[in-house]
Amino acid sequence: MKWVLMGISLVWIASGVCLVLYTAACRKVLANLLENMNAQILGALILVVGVLLLLSATASQNFWFVLLLAGLALAKGVLFFINPRGLFVKIRRWYLQQADDQTYRMMGIILLVLGTAVFSWIK
Repeated sequence: MKWVLMGISLVWIASGVCLVLYTAACRKVLANLLENMNAQILGALILVVGVLLLLSATASQNFWFVLLLAGLALAKGVLFFINPRGLFVKIRRWYLQQADDQTYRMMGIILLVLGTAVFSWIK
């Protein structure tokens, strides 16, 4: 399961680098992806990532942190899948229209740090 952790952390690192260095281009790509995405499909994808993190937590030196990330991903996936009171549409609207470039860069830095930390903790 360490390959799963490596894959997820490398995706986080690559996404973080892209968000920091190519903010405008990443913003356009994310807008194209999220404009027509169904909340249930995105929720199911996030649930899959949460389950993969949950199953691969034992391959990490800090398994509790990976379990925390898995729990957050599972909660987010369930929230998007259930979509109470159109929450997904509100979050998507904020993310695509109201968040500025500094917010995207900060999310990129967080992804870069999380990906590097998880990658360095693999047994």
